[in-house]
Amino acid sequence: MKRKSLPSHISVKIPLGFIKHKWFLYGAAAVVILGAGAYWFIGTPQYSVWQMKQAAINHDADKAMRFINVDKLMDNVWPKFTSAMMAEASKTDDPFGMLGMMLGSGLIENMKPMLKEQLITGIKDSITGTLNSGDSGGEASSLPITKEDLSKFKLETSQGKTYLVAPAETADEVEMRYVLTRAEDGRYWQITDLDADWSKLFSNNPPPAL
Repeated sequence: MKRKSLPSHISVKIPLGFIKHKWFLYGAAAVVILGAGAYWFIGTPQYSVWQMKQAAINHDADKAMRFINVDKLMDNVWPKFTSAMMAEASKTDDPFGMLGMMLGSGLIENMKPMLKEQLITGIKDSITGTLNSGDSGGEASSLPITKEDLSKFKLETSQGKTYLVAPAETADEVEMRYVLTRAEDGRYWQITDLDADWSKLFSNNPPPAL
């Protein structure tokens, strides 16, 4: 029995007439553009800040903490904090006061891990809208976080850095500029540093809590 030889090539005809319709081409282009735009926007600081604000409004501490890198924040802010504290202490004419500040600085350095945990707890308490029961006589107290409060925070870019700025509302307050950097494990941004006029913070007010 003679075998039939297979054709050397196989052609498949696909009807392409429908792509001649302009609506299809426009729709396909729109889908591609919107998809690319959405992918790009999700990786921007604006989107991360929006998510962080939404988490704060909804009192979702776990989601909000995703956008705050406490380890980097402590590592970056701590030298500025201690340096400003010692600079302010050096202005005093009381040598014993200066010695006390130096001893206090060493004590605080040893307490850094505990202060880090307190910082995390404080942020979460603020976001969830409650204070620790020990601070409120055994009952949780509300800490109002409103859209109006969050709307005061503005994004700025300066000298290659991206900031989330909390402007000073009075002459006694200090503008706080939180530095945002891209996370190492994803396409989102985190607060990793703080720029502020530390000398004014120490001269006008007690040392701020980190």
